[in-house]
Amino acid sequence: MKTSNRTVLAFALLWAQFSPGARGTPDPCEKVWHRGLLGEAELRARGHGDEVKGLDRVSGWLDLADEIRGQGSVERDRHIPSFEKLADEHLKFVRKGLVERFGDGFASTALDDLEEDARKRRAAGSMTHRWWVDWNIELVSMFARQERKVVPLFSPGHWMSNIFGRFDFLLLRLLRRGISIFDDRFPEAVLLPVLDDGIGRHAFNRIFLSRVYPVGLVNGLRTVDGDTNGPLGYMYHDVNHADDMERHILQLEKKTHLEREMRLYRSFLVVLDDLPKDERNMVEDVLFDLFHEFDARYIRRRREVSLNRLASEAEKKKDELLTRVFPLGKNKEFRAFAETLRRVVRGLREEAP
Repeated sequence: MKTSNRTVLAFALLWAQFSPGARGTPDPCEKVWHRGLLGEAELRARGHGDEVKGLDRVSGWLDLADEIRGQGSVERDRHIPSFEKLADEHLKFVRKGLVERFGDGFASTALDDLEEDARKRRAAGSMTHRWWVDWNIELVSMFARQERKVVPLFSPGHWMSNIFGRFDFLLLRLLRRGISIFDDRFPEAVLLPVLDDGIGRHAFNRIFLSRVYPVGLVNGLRTVDGDTNGPLGYMYHDVNHADDMERHILQLEKKTHLEREMRLYRSFLVVLDDLPKDERNMVEDVLFDLFHEFDARYIRRRREVSLNRLASEAEKKKDELLTRVFPLGKNKEFRAFAETLRRVVRGLREEAP
């Protein structure tokens, strides 16, 4: 298989980082995961479907995180101008869901205080990241409070949402506790409440290792991990995943593997753009399962699940870690994943001076 110019560039950038004398130099592929990669429209033109939905939003999320982080500032109480427009969008999105589910009267009353709060914050120039996270929690909690009043506890298909609706105060406490964990990790790790009208696996894969964590704001019931959740439960689910992924990064950082992992991951993303649709989807599925869905259980067992370790096994054609991660199958998928890793390793070796 002929190596494309994009793949050669990825290998060259990666080698530049590992070559002697490269330490301390600027990282030329610092933002390669959202600069110069194929977007949603280009991938849909290749036959991809909703698995690429939201891919074009990754750049905006990372730019917003840069704005929040500022110029190396660790202060969370700076005004973020981008929140002025986003607050209106989030209010409109939540209002639509409340009207559809509970009627216009409740929607207007429920959102009055939050709308006024946003107006005052905008005028005072105090729309901070800390406020943004808390304000969005209040937005999603509106659904649970009303759910408790109007929906029967055992209505078919909605049992998880209904139970959480009765104990929204408990779920709210758990959500806030999960979010508070990130206070000490700021500004390196940034939680971003974002509108979630459907975000595909490719988008989550592309933003992985950036330490920017979009947590979904939905305006209705959503099935996730096999359970039906309302907006409050859905956000809690996303925060849990963010914590798992951040634990993975902290583990790599503790073992001094993080920088190497990030560089390999960036080159891996570039190579993905050269894969045919079916092969790419298989690789993306494994990537998502490894680092979004399955990673936490291995962290708790103090096992390292890293791209570098997988690359080492793939080059030796052992694939033992993948076999343990997917004991029930997915043979075709993880073999495509392992072959892609082997291609990266081979290319890096061929491009090395």
